Amino acid sequence: MSLRNTLKSVVPPAAINGYHLTTAVAAATLAGFPARGLQVFGVTGTNGKTTTCFFLQAILVAARCQTGLATTVQFSDGITSWRNEKKMTTLPASTLQQLLGQVRRAGSKAAVVEVTSHALVQHRAWGIGFDTVIFTNLTHDHLDYHLTPEAYRAAKERLFALPHRVSVVNADDRHAASFLAYPASRILRFSLIVDADVTARSIKLAKEGIEFTLVIGDEQRRVRLQLTGRFNVANALAAAAAAHGSNIGIDTIIQGLESVSQVPGRMELIQVAQPFRVLLDYAHTPDALKQVFETVRATTTKRIIHVGGATGNRDKTKRPLLGALAAQYADIIIVTNEDPDNEEPAAIIEAVVAGVRRGAGSRKQLVLNENLFVILDRAEAIRTALRLAEPGDTVLVTGKGDESAMVVNGQLLPYSDRATILAVLGKVVPRPQ
Repeated sequence: MSLRNTLKSVVPPAAINGYHLTTAVAAATLAGFPARGLQVFGVTGTNGKTTTCFFLQAILVAARCQTGLATTVQFSDGITSWRNEKKMTTLPASTLQQLLGQVRRAGSKAAVVEVTSHALVQHRAWGIGFDTVIFTNLTHDHLDYHLTPEAYRAAKERLFALPHRVSVVNADDRHAASFLAYPASRILRFSLIVDADVTARSIKLAKEGIEFTLVIGDEQRRVRLQLTGRFNVANALAAAAAAHGSNIGIDTIIQGLESVSQVPGRMELIQVAQPFRVLLDYAHTPDALKQVFETVRATTTKRIIHVGGATGNRDKTKRPLLGALAAQYADIIIVTNEDPDNEEPAAIIEAVVAGVRRGAGSRKQLVLNENLFVILDRAEAIRTALRLAEPGDTVLVTGKGDESAMVVNGQLLPYSDRATILAVLGKVVPRPQ
């Protein structure tokens, strides 16, 4: 049992809640409530938060609004950007308030912030007056912390329960009604499927990006995203709806969306001179991994070679599901280590492999060390995938994305999927900003 779970089992919930709330109130007070001078956009949901934040910041910049950013992969005060090395999406209350203070001092007028369910339960966003709140989707994740899907949803809803001006909700998500029920001056729905305030039509997927017609009210324009994947259209719509809620015009919205060339560790193409494609993605939930696989399958001419695993001290029910998806979509599956924390890595891998075997069933014959590899060392797993790759293949490495550390026994040890890939490919190229 982890230290966190041990403490939760012996300390009364009211005491834990009181500690988090007191800490957050003190942090906001000592920082002077910096969010009061900013238009703050909060993005919550299981998947797509980071990319939605990048899209939205780009739109606001296109609208000549200097904007700060706080995401899983990157921070910005609106002038300077730097990498998130914390391995934490929403910062602790004191650090988050300090960042917002820095954003204000840099002269920015807005901030886009990822807000996780953990952060909401722990009051990390206390004292931040959100102008606009955005819900991307809700899928299987974090049951180790929230215990039930209902509690997980309720945690996400806390963002919408806070006073705010604009609500932006994914109408395609089955939980949409719960988020739409909260009052706001303006409620906007976005959808890939049904009529909504912001929609996409005529979606065309390609290796290099994706095209669609953006429809906002009575206006529509063709958009060419540099990112690929149908899920990224949904992320773009979320950002477009939030911008529309601030009366930003459709042409400026498109300018911002089309300017985003890459989000670190999110369907990130690593291309040196190799005759096959290498993609790096953070997908670590069943829904996210399925969407990534569907995109890669539709844009790969030959085989998919997948490298992935599952995280320790997290929702164990995901592990076989992730393995089953690999069996369904990948031609060669390499199961490996992924942030084991204080769990035994071999036990985590065994659960993923069990899912692979169940997912393969009788329709796919698995042969160890031919199309199924179990390699504990993650760097060696990636090296094996790259050695096996042939022209036209896609090597897909999932689970860690842009991260620069591996969690082992509660410690952060330096490790990067990207650096490992580039070392094998033999050339170091600039990291996307």
